[in-house]
Amino acid sequence: MSYSYTDLLALFGIGGAHPGGLTLTRAVLDELPINEETALLEVGCGTGQTTAYLAHHFPCRLYAIDQHPVMIEKTRKRLLGKQDSISLLEGSAEDLPFVDNKFDYILSESVTAFTKVQESLKEYSRVLKQSGTLTLIEMTKLQSLSDHESRELLDFYGIHDIFSEEDWLLHLERSGFKNVTTFSIQLEELVPDEDDFTEFDISPGVDPSLFDKLDRHEELTSKYKNKLGFRVFFCKKA
Repeated sequence: MSYSYTDLLALFGIGGAHPGGLTLTRAVLDELPINEETALLEVGCGTGQTTAYLAHHFPCRLYAIDQHPVMIEKTRKRLLGKQDSISLLEGSAEDLPFVDNKFDYILSESVTAFTKVQESLKEYSRVLKQSGTLTLIEMTKLQSLSDHESRELLDFYGIHDIFSEEDWLLHLERSGFKNVTTFSIQLEELVPDEDDFTEFDISPGVDPSLFDKLDRHEELTSKYKNKLGFRVFFCKKA
C-alpha cells in the first residue's frame, strides 16, 4: 500500500508537525484578541494538539475540521471531556461546510499548502466575517529550486507547488485579503513551555514502511533547511 505524507502524520499521531510546533502556535495566538464571543475555525486540525490548547486556554466558540478520518479520530480522543463544547467535523479546506460570514478567525497551520491553494483561500474568505482574520503558518520557498529539487519535494509531500512569500501574498490578494502582515519571529527567539513538544500517538499495527517514510522526511528537512522555511501571515478580509 502506498502512503501519503498526510497518512504518515495521521497514523503516527504526530502533534505539532508544523514549524515551531506548539511554541509558535502560542506566540501566534497571543496576537489575536480572542474572547467568549469569538467564532474561531481551525482548518486542518490534524491530531488536535492546537485544538486542545485552544479549548483549554481560550473561551471561544471553537470549530475544527480535517479531511483525514484518522486525524479526526485522534483529535476526538484527545478532546475527551471537552468535545461537547467544540464542533469537530470531517471535511476539506476547498469545500468548507459552513455558511458565509460565520467566523471571526481562521487558523491554518501548515495545511493550506497541501490543498488546492486558490480554492481553499477563496473558501476561507467566504466563511470569514467582514474584517475577519485568516492566520496562516505555511511552508515558504526561501531560494530558487531546480526542477529536480522541486519534483523531489512535490512528489514526497503530495503538494501542487512550493510558494515563495511573494507567491503567497499574490494568492492572498487574489482571494480577497488586502491587508496582509507577516509575523516576524525566528524559531530561536521562541521560549518553549514545558509541554511544547512533538507528540506521537502511533496507531496499532502501523505499516513498518512508514518508519522509512519518516526517515525520508527528516532527510529532506535537513537537505532543504536553507531553501525552505516558513512564514506566518495575518490576513484581513477586505
